[in-house]
Amino acid sequence: MLSHAITAIRVNEQLICRLLQWAAAHSQDPHAFIESALEAARSDIRRSTDDGSTNSAIATGEALEYLDDLANEMKPRLSKSNSQ
Repeated sequence: MLSHAITAIRVNEQLICRLLQWAAAHSQDPHAFIESALEAARSDIRRSTDDGSTNSAIATGEALEYLDDLANEMKPRLSKSNSQ
């Protein structure tokens, strides 16, 4: 059961990355589009979990770290799609 959940999360992650890259490729400034989308997500994460609890703080930190990892993973892909 856990493996199915992890697989679904990974599929969603890949789809979101591809959709963001597609949308960025159709914008006037792809890098700015991605940065704006990621910053909006960071802001939403910070706002949605601001209840002062330790568990929320830990979850928020982990979510922001995960988002940063995704951003770093997307940068090379975005550069490759712009050079083609």
